[in-house]
Amino acid sequence: MRSSMRWLLLGVLLLPTFAAAQENGPYVGRWRLNVAKSDYSQAPDAKPKSAVVTITADSKAALKWHGTLSDSNGKLMTFIFSGAEDGKPHPVTGDNPWKSAAYTEGAENVLSAEITMKDGSKMKQEITISGDTLTAKNSGAENSTEVWERVKSKPAGGMSGKGKTAPPQ
Repeated sequence: MRSSMRWLLLGVLLLPTFAAAQENGPYVGRWRLNVAKSDYSQAPDAKPKSAVVTITADSKAALKWHGTLSDSNGKLMTFIFSGAEDGKPHPVTGDNPWKSAAYTEGAENVLSAEITMKDGSKMKQEITISGDTLTAKNSGAENSTEVWERVKSKPAGGMSGKGKTAPPQ
């Protein structure tokens, strides 16, 4: 009886750990747009100077991300999203042209989105991930293919042996 209680208690204590692991799907992390590898040939005005996005939750119940983008003129835009992967539109806040995004989980490592812009136009996205590369194929209001690369953390003290810590990414 005492052994059974120990296993039950261990199971109850570990349950939140397993639940948290399910929240952290393959998209969780910090991503930087590789502008050179991306294709904006059909939408040259949409080509940004730089962009970074941080995904903090990736599950059917919760997708959360925030990011910044410096457009072709150097104007900084912010994007914040928090919603479910349920196909329903959820607001995108911040200083940007997006009004809402509706995400659905497709095949393994594929996420689809329909984005509604503040001007009423729509854009579809098919986002795939392979290792440390995320590819977003955009069609509609903007036709482009974006290549995002996972930002890896640098170990502290890893800069030229002088006791300095790595700058934040």
